[in-house]
Amino acid sequence: MRRKAGLLACLAGIVALLTVPTPAASDEQSQDEQFEFVKGIDVGPITSFDISFDDANIRTLAQAHRDTPNCGTDPTTRGGVDLIDTNSNKLITTLCGFHGATPPDRGPNGVIIVDQKEVWAGDGLKHGVTPAETSSLKVFDIKTGQMTDSINTGGSGRTDELCEAVSHEIVMAANDRDADLFVSFWDTESHGFLGKIVFKGGTDVMGIDATGGGIEQCKFDPRTNQFLLALPQPKSPAGVTGVVAVITAEQPFKVVKIFKILPSSGCSQGPHGLALGPDHQVLLGCGSPPSGADNSLIIDDGDGHTIFPLPGLTSDEVWYNPGDNHYFLVPTVTNAAGTVTVGTLVPVDAATGAADAPAKAGSSSRVVAADMLKNQVYVVLPGPDDSGHCPNAANGCIGVFKAKKDDQCLAQGMPVLDHDDGDDPVFMRVRCNDNQGADEDQDR
Repeated sequence: MRRKAGLLACLAGIVALLTVPTPAASDEQSQDEQFEFVKGIDVGPITSFDISFDDANIRTLAQAHRDTPNCGTDPTTRGGVDLIDTNSNKLITTLCGFHGATPPDRGPNGVIIVDQKEVWAGDGLKHGVTPAETSSLKVFDIKTGQMTDSINTGGSGRTDELCEAVSHEIVMAANDRDADLFVSFWDTESHGFLGKIVFKGGTDVMGIDATGGGIEQCKFDPRTNQFLLALPQPKSPAGVTGVVAVITAEQPFKVVKIFKILPSSGCSQGPHGLALGPDHQVLLGCGSPPSGADNSLIIDDGDGHTIFPLPGLTSDEVWYNPGDNHYFLVPTVTNAAGTVTVGTLVPVDAATGAADAPAKAGSSSRVVAADMLKNQVYVVLPGPDDSGHCPNAANGCIGVFKAKKDDQCLAQGMPVLDHDDGDDPVFMRVRCNDNQGADEDQDR
């Protein structure tokens, strides 16, 4: 409890423990946000990268950086995870020991921060060695920067996306290659294996065969006490462009229901990104079709129905920031109307489903994370940077974006901070100016 008490003291008047039902997102006040670039963080040349993850508790952003020069020049071992101080927006250190940028199963891939003390990251295979190394989860102590474990996930391809059920002390990891197509479950204290679900052949997984589409972003949903997992373009069930699998967070792990994403939803390439929003919202970032005309979706975590379609917006990784009640997407193509182009950061108001003005990013940007305390958004601007933002265009950088006028309207109804073992989640409390021109904000 000491860690939580210290955190709450820092956030007095902003966060609170809520034990009563919370109002829907439509009850919240929101304002149009215009985000602008404020800084480029130099992490050396960055062209091969994957997931970003922010933990506001410890003011740290973790960024998968497969070709970092900070881990040496050997292309088979130069992958690392950059740790950024979100107070100063400077590189703290790079965690090394991955299999680097050599395809086809390079690492690091998915990255999360566990219990504010460890970084877990999915790694690929190291080729040309005997015996061949298998896919793994690398675990690092944040304080020392040292690797404390390399967990064999048993896959013949890379380990990719990760998510944690903090209250259960469980990490779910995905092996997304067609040869594998499974998720595995690991104890965050002992690092021991807890279970496995295979999404190949449709056996005992509600008919899901993920062949051809792979496995994408996952989240633990504390509102339902279940994992949510995005599976785009599966071989089965028939007639869908994707599914969201709902998975138990205790042994024996199993799929208990699925949300089918139909072609009529406009999400033609299926869900790739997945983020929890306020109330019972879940954002699905839909992949980009060749035409560019597609939707992402905000759905309900109870039955999967669409709350808001997001016309013309596609994205790989997506993020929700309760600090300003916005989702963030990084569209990768031009939409049919030509209004959202390659290389943009698009904020979406969770209260209305409306997109705010896009901010210019890099043409190859595709991952995003946000810090809910600073209300800063982080986007990789890979080299050669064509956004004009990075100090060294050839290298690229990690771009920091912030609203020109931050309304500080905090979302309610969503657990956003890690909680200690078995304790109640920490929720954001709405703090908005209910009356324009009033001198003081009002909690409600």
